Amino acid sequence: MDLPRDRIREFIKSHCVLVMAVAQNNNPYASTIFYTTPDAHNLYFKSRTGSNHSRIIGSNPRVAGAIYDHDSTYKQKAGVQLLGTVERLASLREVVTAITLYSEQFEGAGEKLKSPEALIRSSAESAFYRLTVTHVKIVDVARDLLINDYQSW
Repeated sequence: MDLPRDRIREFIKSHCVLVMAVAQNNNPYASTIFYTTPDAHNLYFKSRTGSNHSRIIGSNPRVAGAIYDHDSTYKQKAGVQLLGTVERLASLREVVTAITLYSEQFEGAGEKLKSPEALIRSSAESAFYRLTVTHVKIVDVARDLLINDYQSW
């Protein structure tokens, strides 16, 4: 079966929570992040720079993730699993784009965000990150979709 790109794109864009896994020294760590995306290839999220996953991303940017319907049941499950790389945003232009997208996605987020210049400083308490999706797989029982092996995105 060919990768159902339109359905995967729709699924990623219609959700905003990702369970993201990172690994360091053979130890896995998972965290829940709130993301926004313009294209389902690049997922933007904000996180504290001192968080476990942010520190690990600095030395190992490879991540795995899962996005799923929160009301899924065993019989009616739907979700996308993904692989990708994460990079902390350093470009003022891209940080402004991320802030705009994030503010549109999450009501009230705009008032809490510091200036874009503050978010790119190495001493910033929080920063924006871009997760670039490289591989995906999907299960969507209602649409009779089951791709068990990761495929290039």
